This record gives sequence, structure tokens and C-alpha cells, in this order.
Amino acid sequence: EEVEKLRAELAETKEKLEEVKAQKGSVALLQNDVKSKAAEIERLKEQVSKERATSRANLQKVMRITSEKKVAEEALAQAQAQLQATPQPPAVDQQALAEIETLRAQLHSAQGATQRAEAEVERLRAASADASPRADTAQ
Repeated sequence: EEVEKLRAELAETKEKLEEVKAQKGSVALLQNDVKSKAAEIERLKEQVSKERATSRANLQKVMRITSEKKVAEEALAQAQAQLQATPQPPAVDQQALAEIETLRAQLHSAQGATQRAEAEVERLRAASADASPRADTAQ
């Protein structure tokens, strides 16, 4: 009878040991998951930081290109005003026409660059906005 009692206690102890081992395994899995998520949060923070820096740089480019566009528009308007103010001889001033075409091409190029830069800024803002909530909620 004493032996059976000891066997029952031994079986119960083994069962408890198995439960503790299972719990330790679960804790280890949770710790690994936490470490993985922490690494992901750091990666996302770095990505957000890079995207913000790129966004700032692109915004500066947009501002510079917008300024260049304004200068080109003013030069074009001035050249057109001079052309209209100058009495037109029967022959067209080829140099003035060439200058106007050059200014138009510069204006067109500046407008295209502005549109591309603005689209890039919007894309980066969207990417930054998408990445920021994930990093904030994961903390």
C-alpha cells in the first residue's frame, strides 16, 4: 500500500514536471516572439526615419524646382511682352523666336519636374504615414 502511494505521488510529480516544462516552452516562444516584434519595430522606426529624411529632401527639391519654374515663367512673360512691344518687321526675328522656344522648353521641363517631385513627396508621405502607425501601435 505504501509503494502504491509512492508510485501515485511519483506519477503526479512527473505530470507536474511535464506541465512546468510545457509552460517554460510557452514562455520561451513568447520571449522569442517579443524579440522578433521588437526587432521589427526598430526596423520600421529606421525606415520611417529614412522616409522622413527623403521626404524633406524631396520637399526641398520641389521648392527649388517651383522657384526655377517661376523664374522661367517670368522670363517667358518678359520675352513675350518685349516681343509684343517691339514693332514687327516683315521678317520674324528668329533669335527672339528661338529664345521663346527655349524658355517654353525650360518651363515645360520645370513643370514636369515639379509634378514628378510632388508625386514623389506624396508617395513618401503615404509610405511614412503607413509605417508610423505600425511602429506606434507595436510599442
